[in-house]
Amino acid sequence: MINNFIINVKNFLKRDYFLCKILYCFFISILNFYLAEHSATHHQIRSSLEIFVLPFFFFSLGAIPSAILNSILISLILFDIVVTYKCGFVTNQTIQAIIGTNKHEIISMLQTNNVAVILLSISLIILSVIFSYKIGKFNFKTIVVTGIVLLIPVADIYYMVIMGKGNFKVKMALVKDVSSFVRKKIPGVIGDTEYAFVQFIYPHKDPLFLSPPLFHQKRDVSVIGQHKGNTHNIVFIMGESSLASRYGVYGYKTQDTTPYLNRMVVDNKLCVIPHSHSAAPMTTFSVPMTFSFFSPGKPDLLLAEKNLIELARDNNYKTFWIASQDGSSFYARTYGYISEFSNYVTRQDFNNQQNGVNWRDESLLPVIKEKFLDKNPDKFYVIHIMGSHENYADKRTEEDILALPNADEYDQSIHRTDRILHQIIDMADRELGNYVLVYTSDHGEVVGKGHGLQYGGYDQYNIPMIIGDPTDKYCHYAEKIRNVDGYYSSLMNKYLLLDMLGYDIDPKVIEADRHTDPVLHSDDKVYQYRDIPTSK
Repeated sequence: MINNFIINVKNFLKRDYFLCKILYCFFISILNFYLAEHSATHHQIRSSLEIFVLPFFFFSLGAIPSAILNSILISLILFDIVVTYKCGFVTNQTIQAIIGTNKHEIISMLQTNNVAVILLSISLIILSVIFSYKIGKFNFKTIVVTGIVLLIPVADIYYMVIMGKGNFKVKMALVKDVSSFVRKKIPGVIGDTEYAFVQFIYPHKDPLFLSPPLFHQKRDVSVIGQHKGNTHNIVFIMGESSLASRYGVYGYKTQDTTPYLNRMVVDNKLCVIPHSHSAAPMTTFSVPMTFSFFSPGKPDLLLAEKNLIELARDNNYKTFWIASQDGSSFYARTYGYISEFSNYVTRQDFNNQQNGVNWRDESLLPVIKEKFLDKNPDKFYVIHIMGSHENYADKRTEEDILALPNADEYDQSIHRTDRILHQIIDMADRELGNYVLVYTSDHGEVVGKGHGLQYGGYDQYNIPMIIGDPTDKYCHYAEKIRNVDGYYSSLMNKYLLLDMLGYDIDPKVIEADRHTDPVLHSDDKVYQYRDIPTSK
């Protein structure tokens, strides 16, 4: 029976191979239409018609090329579909985040995928290989015809970009801008793959990728004075993917996620700044906004002016950047660049031969302890942790599971961060004496889905903002610079830090910033916080 079935299938393929190709191409086109529908473009139908021809071209190259190329195409489509389904909407920044993700994060996030989805994807790829091999046959005429059809959009894009025609404004000097334009013209798997490829191989010759970086000469106009620093030791801990509403100190009652922070608040050793939000839902934007004058609508200031690390050094602070996150990839380079202005920097991918720093936040503790012993009278520490980045399961330990046995993995990861903060604060109490500590996060998290989502809503912006200051000066200062809309924006972090570092800021600038609340969303557009897109 099985032999007869196989013979019948072979006969069907031989007899109706053209119909089989049509059905296969239609299937690919439908999948691509789904991808294009979830991109910022208006060319969904056109893109899907163009990709309809691509498998035909592969089939005409012969059995082996057809099997290889169609399997690559279906693999890319399936991967893109998983990303699209998870994110809801794929932007340029979504792709940059994927290609900039380090090896551990890739493995960790893959573990969050359903086994059934992985098995289904593998099955479709295998079927595509077998199918393409069976019906692929070299046909020169088909190669010519389909090749011409495929060149039409290429010629169209060349005309628009190189000849500068049409109503599109494209910066010709930047390859990445052209790749973004191509992605808009051909949305879906082709545009996404092209954009990812260009971003991956793009020759990073701009100053952002210089190591060591060139120090700047210009201060921001908001800095109008300088005096001896107001705080001898500053410890700024930047968390990752922390949703404030899952913190006990922010009223979360379902699980005891922050027992240590709770006790510190009760003992008046920490203050909690309510209604705090990040200025971006992605690390590549949000972290530079705390440590430089980069802000929504003003990205050029990252490279044009002194950042806070430089300003700290100018005022005789010794600076330290200790991170379990990397800072070399295209996505991470915005904050990796800032980190390398420090007197001392170690990351999992930089100056790490002796330290053993990796993606586990616990690996930072020996380095932190050593650097807290530094004898310089004024020190500024930035500690950048992995916090609760997906996969949540590997951001917790057995201790957290035992402490919260009925909690979900995300709550257990918050409990672990609470323990990390406990250990850092204990070391600071012993070694630093006079210090101010700030703990916040780069952005929030839509638990189970991630962040940097076009329609992820406000959870991906909702962050903790916690200050430890014996004088309570900076708890009051943070409230003073709260926006008039009632929110504390992470854009105000730089003013908080500059005051600690001994800089006078033009009060008119701060007041102007209090009357606006911009955020840089995942689609690279600037919105007022109250107006971020929450549905398509």
